[in-house]
Amino acid sequence: MNVRISRRSRTLRVAAAALTAAAALTLTACNSDEDGVRRSGAADTSSPSASTGGSGGADAGTSSGGDSAGADSKGSTGDGDSDGPAAGTGGGKGSAEKSGGSGDGQARPDSASSGTGDDGPATTTCTTAQVSVKVSTLDRPVNHLLLQATNTSKKPCNAFGYPYLGFDGDQSTTAPFADSKPQAVVTLAPGETAYAGIAYSAADGSGSNPRKATTLRVSFAGPDQAGSVGAGVELPLPADLTVDDSARVTYWQTNASDAAMW
Repeated sequence: MNVRISRRSRTLRVAAAALTAAAALTLTACNSDEDGVRRSGAADTSSPSASTGGSGGADAGTSSGGDSAGADSKGSTGDGDSDGPAAGTGGGKGSAEKSGGSGDGQARPDSASSGTGDDGPATTTCTTAQVSVKVSTLDRPVNHLLLQATNTSKKPCNAFGYPYLGFDGDQSTTAPFADSKPQAVVTLAPGETAYAGIAYSAADGSGSNPRKATTLRVSFAGPDQAGSVGAGVELPLPADLTVDDSARVTYWQTNASDAAMW
């Protein structure tokens, strides 16, 4: 009888131990599931932050000149909020170095000197103050004069348009040959000469208002060619000439042959 009770008690203890062990296993499994849920929830909570950080890094890199590799690395680490601006700033510096910029908003020495006149004297408008003018007769074509203007100063000057001319007491200037206009303004370096041809009368005598002339007034045009600049000069003509209202003058030319062909 005692043996049966002992066996039954042992059986009960074994069963109780088994139940305790099963309960412990169940509790552990539940804790594991809860921990997994917590971990999954933590990952879900951090995931938007990582995504936002990656996007912020990419935007910063794009706006500051950073490359796409920097944006990818920031997105994968999830630290875009802290690393994005620094990486973007670094990208901006790299872009400035590639393009030759200083990155600090200051101009390079070569661009600063552009157009300042440091490379040479500034070009002025030619006037009779720095240009010596003389007139001579041409054998061919007939009834033609050649006007020469030589820069006697130490600075280059622009001879704009055509010379303003007047014979003796003429109240108006001599009209130009429109087709003689060169493609570019004639610039005279110190010592260089510009030329203008003057047809002072019609070769066949058909010009109106023929008259004798002994002097020629000369002045230079301004940049807008709307009037003369500086003082004019009065030159004696090489001989008594008969001029008429058909008189014309060429635009300033760089050589005498171009001036004499009109």
